[in-house]
Amino acid sequence: MLKICAKLSLILAVFSCSFSAFASDKFILIKGNERVDEKTIFSLLDVSGLKNNSSKAISESLKKLYESDLFLESKIYREAGKVIVEVQENPLVAEVKIVGNKKLEDDALLSELSLKKRSIFTKAKLQNDLKRISEIYLKSGRFLTAIDPKIIQKEQNRIEVIFDIVEGPKAKIGNIYFVGNQAFSDRELGDEISTKKSQWWKFLSTSDTYDSDRIEYDKERLRRFYGSNGYADFAMISSIAQITPKKDEFFITFLLEEGIKYRFGELNIVNHVEKFDAEVLRKEILARKGKIYNSDLIEKTVDKMVEVMSEKSYAFANIEPVLKRNREAKIIDIDFVIRETPRIYVSQIRIFGNTRTLDEVIRRELRIREGDPYNVTRINRSKQRLENLGFFEKVEFKTKRIGETDKVDIEIEVKEKKTGELTLGVGYSTVDRLTMNAGIRERNLFGSGQEIGFNIQKSFARLSSDISYTKPYFLGRQIDVGFDLFKYELDKRNSLVYDQNSEGITLRGNYSITEFLSHQLRYFYSDQTVSNVDSSASISIRNLQGNFVTSGVGHSLLYDKRDNRLNPRSGYFISASQDYNGIGGDIDNLKHEGSAGYYQPLFSNDFVLKFLARGGVIDGLGQDVRSNNGFFLGGNNFRGFEYAGLGPRTKNSQGSAKGGDVIGGNVYYVGTAEFMFPLGLPRELGINGILFSDNGTVKGVDQLSRAGTDIADSGSIRSSYGISIAWSSPMGPIRLDFAKVAKKEEYDRTQNFRFSFGTTF
Repeated sequence: MLKICAKLSLILAVFSCSFSAFASDKFILIKGNERVDEKTIFSLLDVSGLKNNSSKAISESLKKLYESDLFLESKIYREAGKVIVEVQENPLVAEVKIVGNKKLEDDALLSELSLKKRSIFTKAKLQNDLKRISEIYLKSGRFLTAIDPKIIQKEQNRIEVIFDIVEGPKAKIGNIYFVGNQAFSDRELGDEISTKKSQWWKFLSTSDTYDSDRIEYDKERLRRFYGSNGYADFAMISSIAQITPKKDEFFITFLLEEGIKYRFGELNIVNHVEKFDAEVLRKEILARKGKIYNSDLIEKTVDKMVEVMSEKSYAFANIEPVLKRNREAKIIDIDFVIRETPRIYVSQIRIFGNTRTLDEVIRRELRIREGDPYNVTRINRSKQRLENLGFFEKVEFKTKRIGETDKVDIEIEVKEKKTGELTLGVGYSTVDRLTMNAGIRERNLFGSGQEIGFNIQKSFARLSSDISYTKPYFLGRQIDVGFDLFKYELDKRNSLVYDQNSEGITLRGNYSITEFLSHQLRYFYSDQTVSNVDSSASISIRNLQGNFVTSGVGHSLLYDKRDNRLNPRSGYFISASQDYNGIGGDIDNLKHEGSAGYYQPLFSNDFVLKFLARGGVIDGLGQDVRSNNGFFLGGNNFRGFEYAGLGPRTKNSQGSAKGGDVIGGNVYYVGTAEFMFPLGLPRELGINGILFSDNGTVKGVDQLSRAGTDIADSGSIRSSYGISIAWSSPMGPIRLDFAKVAKKEEYDRTQNFRFSFGTTF
């Protein structure tokens, strides 16, 4: 009996609830809804309060209806004893378009908007999007940009939103003022910041337009500049940007306080890490007592100390420089305080800014992985490897601690640059006259890191072309594979008294032995034909005539400790290679070559001293080395001389080698010294001067080349010197080389000027 009563009670309760809901539905009527169902609307209403005619319930229900963003208008009123909830739904966005924009891409603007296709339209979203587009244009310096939103009604309560933009001109930087500076002039401080006064020749630059973020960056650059020149108390009081009534120019004022100029005092190491001999760090201190205080030296010292401790398995040490100022004596004592922090591990590595380059391409260069112990040395090496790719203008690593845990996230922010290159070159020599070359290369094909290129060069006597391709990380391993196809045609002109045609292929594979040591293996095949030999040519040259196949293998070792492979300013490299010809074919020889380079910044990274050395020797295996298989110097590899302009030459019947046939040498060596320096022009122009000197020789010929012919082969050192002007222009690198020959033989051929130009895409 009790069970029956319980079941009846449950049925009555359910019936009662259903009847109550039914009664509420009948008591409250919904009008005007098309897409939104009644259940959703009832969930936003205070049903019981509305039934009791509560004004508070009406107010709260209307508030919830508006906050839902589902309705453009909502009304609640009583009619014929019932509560009427009348709504007008917000339209659905059918399409969002941007018209009139020329300076900013559609995608760049659309990605910032809250109104999207198939989203619900609200006036608040429209206002926010108008504000956001305006902010983007203000940030780009276009203060007179007008934005007119247009709404086009469509069927089924849908709309099309059009942002009609009239882009105004950029507001330029009219002038930049510094207030409070005494130690440095306005010009010196102006060279340190990235914001520049507008000039007519900056039409391809954006540094002369107003950007609030750039102003903040410049404040930090000024702080670092003063800190590196002794002013540890430097303070940036404020920066003020004033726009003219026409809104076409800004005037920027930096208000600063320089403070006292300090020198270094005592430099001490305070160690709180057990069982660690801190004295091994003393040699890493770059600052010296009595020298001008330099915050950069302190920062570099800390970085080097952390690196040394990391290498000694103290990857989690914290080194803090504590500055003790003595303002009366103008001296700063520094304690490098070493403390051991809890062990920290990498949780996640996130990458931002790579719109084109695949994540995989970036991650495979990292020397730290998720789950690894946090290691500054590995992070710095990862940054260097990413910079060496040449795909990015900027690479930044940021570490974010996850609460109070022992984990950090690493955020890698990159700014991609153009990796396609279109190269155009023009040269002039006393004999070859005009030389032109054109090439196209893409170093990051489809964002995959693959490289492909094509180059063609034409001069009075030569036509050469080549195609190259490289695929990194072949089959997921650290092996770069690729090939080079080439074809050369040398006509019987100038220094050559025969036609020489060569074509062939090189297959290659590179892999790393250690972090800085790499090895290349290669196979090469070429088919060479020498024909149309001049009847007056020497016997040694006539012996070259015929068709010859070369087939061989080679390898190279490269130890590279440069800070940047593409634009090195410090460090060194050493390379050695061997090539063996004799795997089939007609030519047997063994070639050895080596090179080394050392880069040292002086004063600052703007002044770089560079020393290069290279040399080689070729030895015929059971046969003489043919002249055209020897080494040639001149042109790009020895400035001041034309291609193959120096080295052994045949003598005529009068015993003169002037105008004689060029003979490839069996041995060569060249030493180069360069000094790069700024020309005093604004830094943002990217124009540098380079003083250079090339010294070396090529010599040695076998009996085959001497047969029936006298050879001028002094083996004397040739020397040239000169100046180059290198401009990293917005259109690409431009270089002018002016060379003067200091030492040569009378039969050598010179080239005093060379111009080259390249561009990127």
